[in-house]
Amino acid sequence: YQDLAILWNCLGEFSPSLQKRLFQKYGIDNPDMNKLQFHLMLDEFF
Repeated sequence: YQDLAILWNCLGEFSPSLQKRLFQKYGIDNPDMNKLQFHLMLDEFF
């Protein structure tokens, strides 16, 4: 989820619809927002 979280966050700068499309293309119907936020916070340490 770490790579997806970073990409998801970057896509949000352009359009929320791109964020949604990302998970659709990966076959993830309901992305785990807690995991996304966790991995984004973890990335801040690096």
